[in-house]
Amino acid sequence: GHASESDDGAYPFYSPKNPSGANLIMLLAERKGFEVGWALPEDPKKDVDTNPFVMRRHFHGDGQPVFGDDDLSQELIEIGTSLGDSVKGELSKAFAQGYDDDRKGVDVSNTYRTVREFLAALLAEPRLSPGQRTKLALARMRMVDLRDQDDLSSDTTLTGVADAFRRYLLAAQAFYGKDLGRASQLFESLESAQQPWVAEAATYMAIRVRLNLADQRVFDEEGSQVVDGSVDREQLDSTRVRIGRYLERYPAGRYVASAKGLVRRVAMLAGDAEEYAGALASYLHGVSNVVEMIDGVDEYSRLLDDPNFDLTSDAPAGATLSHPICKVLPEVAFEMQLAELSAGIRLSNEDAEQESDSQAQSSKV
Repeated sequence: GHASESDDGAYPFYSPKNPSGANLIMLLAERKGFEVGWALPEDPKKDVDTNPFVMRRHFHGDGQPVFGDDDLSQELIEIGTSLGDSVKGELSKAFAQGYDDDRKGVDVSNTYRTVREFLAALLAEPRLSPGQRTKLALARMRMVDLRDQDDLSSDTTLTGVADAFRRYLLAAQAFYGKDLGRASQLFESLESAQQPWVAEAATYMAIRVRLNLADQRVFDEEGSQVVDGSVDREQLDSTRVRIGRYLERYPAGRYVASAKGLVRRVAMLAGDAEEYAGALASYLHGVSNVVEMIDGVDEYSRLLDDPNFDLTSDAPAGATLSHPICKVLPEVAFEMQLAELSAGIRLSNEDAEQESDSQAQSSKV
């Protein structure tokens, strides 16, 4: 799912009663020419006195639906058909039973969306035999259900280029099994693999392992902050180095957007508001659709509630009103504040008029 902080409810116009993130989304969408869809809640009568509208999360700027679960299922079935009946059968069974791609922590990438990438890489590798493709595909699909892991450690049939995929799966099993030390060792050993997809994916996954090692005392498995946790600075520095290495090796790589997103995560863990603000501003300037934009604004909105991370310090000179957005997007800060302030004045006047009318009616009784 694409849950949004803005889905909690907002009026479809600038208002101080909206979450500030909702106002920022509307302002940025207007600047970029994105369409923001709105919908009434299931019970508008019940919610009419609160915030009756919610932002739709399924529109790009051109109004076309984002890649949905039905499309994912169909594409995977097509790939599975090319990989053989046993792979197609396993996929069909999984989709018939239903599957949950909404996961947290390290499992956020252990989904059928990433299975699709792995199967496509198998299909694109001409040096694999049909039997090797089938065995590797089934092992990756079964990994989605963490209770059902294939033992690949001593498989003698996966030789040659298939061995690189086998070792990648062993590293992934260790990662999703929370054995981060072993995962780190295995992924890093594959960074120079001769198979291009494995080498790039392993280089990216090595970043994620180091980041999880850095914050494993800060966040629990559900991603909630642990009050007594502390960041492992050495692992955090290693994460920075590995992000830079990935971006240098793969400037147009598959995971560039995600790696740049991890820059923000590192800055947040380091408490570096300057670096975080710059990284988030760069992301918001480069978004190509409204879903990406809302994701960035939601991330920003969540940080506003984090007492350990202060985005309000050192606001740009000339900022007329104190607001964290001044730190992130100074060029829209004034418009954001003016929109909220104007709406507040208007609503205050309307409330005063309503109160005056109410008093007038009472005096007539």
